[in-house]
Amino acid sequence: MSNVVGLTRPNTRLVELLEGLVNDAKAGTLTSIAAVVLKNDEADYAIEMSDITTLETIGALEALKHELLSNS
Repeated sequence: MSNVVGLTRPNTRLVELLEGLVNDAKAGTLTSIAAVVLKNDEADYAIEMSDITTLETIGALEALKHELLSNS
């Protein structure tokens, strides 16, 4: 399937990552999530922070910043 206006291919890596996270959540090992997503070329976010402390959130942001800077 080629890219047509409004139609794109599924991102296999993203699908596998999300399926893994769903399985972890069902098993009870994933208890919190903070995510920024790009949906239809618009940024959105989802957050469920029942078990995340402020320091863990800051650590996650620092890890994301490191990844973004190393890939630019």
